[in-house]
Amino acid sequence: MKTEFEREYTRFYDRLESWNADHPEYMNQPVLSLDSLLPLPRRILVLSPHPDDEIIGCGGTILKYQGKGVPVTIVQLTDGSNCAAVKGASPVFASTARLREAKKVANYIGISDLRLWAIPEDQFAKTADTEAKMDQVLDELKPDLIFLPFINDLHTDHVLTNRILAGSLSRLSFQSKITICAYETWSIVPVNSYVDISEFFTRKANALALYPIPMKVVDYITFCARRDAMHHWDICNSYGFTENFMAMDSRSYVALIQKHFGGLL
Repeated sequence: MKTEFEREYTRFYDRLESWNADHPEYMNQPVLSLDSLLPLPRRILVLSPHPDDEIIGCGGTILKYQGKGVPVTIVQLTDGSNCAAVKGASPVFASTARLREAKKVANYIGISDLRLWAIPEDQFAKTADTEAKMDQVLDELKPDLIFLPFINDLHTDHVLTNRILAGSLSRLSFQSKITICAYETWSIVPVNSYVDISEFFTRKANALALYPIPMKVVDYITFCARRDAMHHWDICNSYGFTENFMAMDSRSYVALIQKHFGGLL
């Protein structure tokens, strides 16, 4: 019997079913806690195509690792200026308002390393510049855990972020040491990894409340509460909140992205 969330977001599950048909090897994977896959990362990089994606997809996980003293860098790739809530606003407001929100959120959750690429959302593309930016971040930080949206996400900017990351990873000599975790925004992942965020969900919700502009369009607090609660029940058979991921080593990730796009990145 489908949950109310599953009935409302049928398009997510139809898209996942199509993905599973094309990639049967990712179906019915063992689902393990991320702690068991990578007990304590050295450094985490979170890629957020738009301000709010990072909290929607892995906000509780960020808070959990922050509590363990793991350094976390968040990169906001675009300015989020295509959000429906800023349509008709002045160009200056549209290009800066959501980045101001991102700074408040980063301060609230304790992120000291927030990087704003501030690429105008309608100009976001895989270019020599975005590739160079990604290369520089990876070379500087050498993260062993990277979070970004799932490649099968409905939003084209989320898909594009995967292409940019995979291109940079393919040029790195240390890529085999990196775990990639695809998080959920406008998608459901073929889950093989999860983080129980029950004790952090209130702070995740508070962080989402600091994004009032996108919250005018979608109540992301309720959205995440329903989704994360459903995941916790499915995995833990109890009440709580869980963030789901599709985790893999970076070599497998690059191969997957190449296959997804039918060739070179």
